[in-house]
Amino acid sequence: MFIRPARAEEASALTELAMRSKAHWGYDDEFLAACRDELTIRAEHAPRIDVAELDGRVVGMVRLELETLEDLFVEPDAIGTGVGAALFRHVARSVGPDRVSLITDAMAATGMVDGVYHLGPVRVDVVDGVARVAGTDTIAGSTATMDRVFRFAVNHCGLAHDDALMLAVRQASINPARALGLPCSGLVPGASADLVVLDTELAVTGVLHKGSWEVSV
Repeated sequence: MFIRPARAEEASALTELAMRSKAHWGYDDEFLAACRDELTIRAEHAPRIDVAELDGRVVGMVRLELETLEDLFVEPDAIGTGVGAALFRHVARSVGPDRVSLITDAMAATGMVDGVYHLGPVRVDVVDGVARVAGTDTIAGSTATMDRVFRFAVNHCGLAHDDALMLAVRQASINPARALGLPCSGLVPGASADLVVLDTELAVTGVLHKGSWEVSV
């Protein structure tokens, strides 16, 4: 597999790739139709898109617009094969250490046991940690916690472990704080004593907030 710039004449094919990737997560036809205009790739987008190609076939794409990662889509039959991770590494290397922030769009069921939850007025069933609109296969949001996102970033950025840790810490703390206009001085005297402690497996063992332990395992 290699990653290369997209070509203008691939715009239509990339649009269909994006639609197939979106549909993979169980969204119904009405929702997908509403998404089509937003997911449509046009020839003028090509200079800001890179694609992952395997055996002559495009299996993934990533689109950057100014400061925003606008799209990252993978062909359904290539999901889970490392294509998405490769595109993530490509983006991280392309834009530099200060322009990637790690976030999660997790819903209320995050960190909770499987069961019935609500997303506004919508009933959501969580089974094996996956949230879906009740009675459908439609994904109802993420249940990924930040420590899972952090571990993914460390394990898939392509750097040596210690370098990957330093980069992921920056992407999970200083970068998003700066984007929100919050203080981001780091671990220095006089700064807020806000810390998350992880073990060697990068699982959370403690949370220090303004000098007080909120969580200690």
